[in-house]
Amino acid sequence: MQKLKGRPRKFDAEAVLDAAEIAFLKNGYSGVSVDDICRKAKINKSTLYNSFGDKKQLYLEVLERFRQMMHRQISERIASHATFSEAIRAIFEAFATVYFDRFDQPSGCLMTGTASVEVLRDEEIAKRASAILNEMDLGFLHIIRKARKAGELKEGLPDETLSRMISTSLHSLGIRARCGEKRSIAQEMAKELIFVLGKEQKGCS
Repeated sequence: MQKLKGRPRKFDAEAVLDAAEIAFLKNGYSGVSVDDICRKAKINKSTLYNSFGDKKQLYLEVLERFRQMMHRQISERIASHATFSEAIRAIFEAFATVYFDRFDQPSGCLMTGTASVEVLRDEEIAKRASAILNEMDLGFLHIIRKARKAGELKEGLPDETLSRMISTSLHSLGIRARCGEKRSIAQEMAKELIFVLGKEQKGCS
């Protein structure tokens, strides 16, 4: 009598991407094998290869998902907060949620934690990482120009420089998360950045 096969377990692409991202964040791209990811995601190799390709393609998929998430975080904060100080505080809080809370432990930034190493070895990863940096700078440039038009910023440095200062501060936050600093550092850094870049607003403490 032929043995009946059980129903195959439903494939969850997001769960695989989560497992892969956690592994890459913990051990770096070079320190993770396909076997490691399959074990973590509880899938076999053929399922992974058929769905994502090889390890590099899976990493690029994880990186693209991270790009989309960060782009969404920036865009939503630009749209929902009227002033420069409100937008900066909201962005730092949103990034802190990703860097400190997303996987129930501080894991930092996929860009600074993994891609910054691989750009020296892989041209395609370097291009993707550069595109993410440029996209972040452009998103913050919208905040800077809006604040400039509203008279909220100090005079001096070009808008593009101020945009990169926001990006650099957030990359630093990702590194600090990985190094074990407290989550409260996010709002401290936001407050410092507002003080350095913004004009003192009447009626604000």
